[in-house]
Amino acid sequence: MNHPFGRWALAMVLGAGLAATPASAQLETTLESLSGEFAQGYLGPLADGMSGSMNSGIFRNGDVPFAGLNLTLDLKAVVVGFSDDHQTYTAEVEDFGSGEVPTVVGSLEPGSLTGPGGATLPFPGGFDLEHFGIAVPQLTVGSVYGTRAIIRYISLSLGDEDDDLGEFSYWGIGGQHSVSRYLPGLPVDVAAGLMYQKFNIGKDDLVTAKALAFNLTGSKKFGMVVSVEPYVGIGVDSFEMDAQYTFDNDGTEEEIALTFDRQNDFHGTIGVSLNVPGVKLHGELNKAAASGYAVGLSFGI
Repeated sequence: MNHPFGRWALAMVLGAGLAATPASAQLETTLESLSGEFAQGYLGPLADGMSGSMNSGIFRNGDVPFAGLNLTLDLKAVVVGFSDDHQTYTAEVEDFGSGEVPTVVGSLEPGSLTGPGGATLPFPGGFDLEHFGIAVPQLTVGSVYGTRAIIRYISLSLGDEDDDLGEFSYWGIGGQHSVSRYLPGLPVDVAAGLMYQKFNIGKDDLVTAKALAFNLTGSKKFGMVVSVEPYVGIGVDSFEMDAQYTFDNDGTEEEIALTFDRQNDFHGTIGVSLNVPGVKLHGELNKAAASGYAVGLSFGI
């Protein structure tokens, strides 16, 4: 890994502890030893982790002014956790039966299936990840007729092209529209939000993910110069993931292209913001495909 920020970013992208080992170059190597059928099970938990994290920390209040210049730069960190169900998947091979073997977030220890005469068929271990995280800047610009735009973007190198994962890019675009303006006298601020995001990692886009978030957020501000603003959000996460790599089939290279089924999951959020002039600090808990938390520091007008 060339740059200290690259190490930190990779740890956030692929989970705590991953960049502290040579694992940054091992993901593609591991996939090269798996046919498409098994790679689908091996990578499966990443879909939950990425869905839960990409669609968190976006909407933090329902107060969208009707008009005027509102500009905010947020620094977001989102972390989700993996359950025991994410640690293994069922592998089945003719003459070797079926059994539970590690996923990408599972045990470092390789798995295996036992066949006739005690012969064993090995399966690669995972990276022993308890969490998955993303750190990304977010720009919010408004407002026009109760609508504001939201932009996320980050792009960086995760190391040498030959030795590490290569490029990482993540971008998103969306917005929020005030619902409160149509309901005079509503005791809370409410806004509807929509966000599309795309995530690429690895040489030749080893893993690509696309996420669409539909959200309704309600918030209430208490205080004037210094204020506290609790907020609650409900919505739906729509997520799809692709992976492409070269499978080493007993010395014969085979190009594998995987498409994971689109998944739609409920997303619930509860959080609070502490606001002082020009600066906001917020934290939230999220219930989604993989649940976790998000924190953010915002600067703006």
